[in-house]
Amino acid sequence: MWWTAFSDPRVVFDVYLTCEGRGGQKRHGYCNREVDSLLAKAEGTYDRAERKKYYNQAEEIMVDDAQMIFLFYDVLNMATNKKVHGYQVQPIIKFPFTRVWISK
Repeated sequence: MWWTAFSDPRVVFDVYLTCEGRGGQKRHGYCNREVDSLLAKAEGTYDRAERKKYYNQAEEIMVDDAQMIFLFYDVLNMATNKKVHGYQVQPIIKFPFTRVWISK
């Protein structure tokens, strides 16, 4: 299982799904220059709606290319005591306890 400390999709796309790959993590040989172009456009803007549009277009191409098959999505289950307050499950699995408190 792999997870990232960043909630930005660029991290996964850039490292694993571009023709060049970053950080020496390219493992499966997928390369589509149109996808690379869309990912570069997404990285080049701070407009969230525009980034989402480019990422969605890139994802559609990757799905059509069937470059990988996702076998499962791991579910994270958590339980807390009723006395624990302020805790929120984070999608990036980073547990910020600075706002958590316990009542008597």
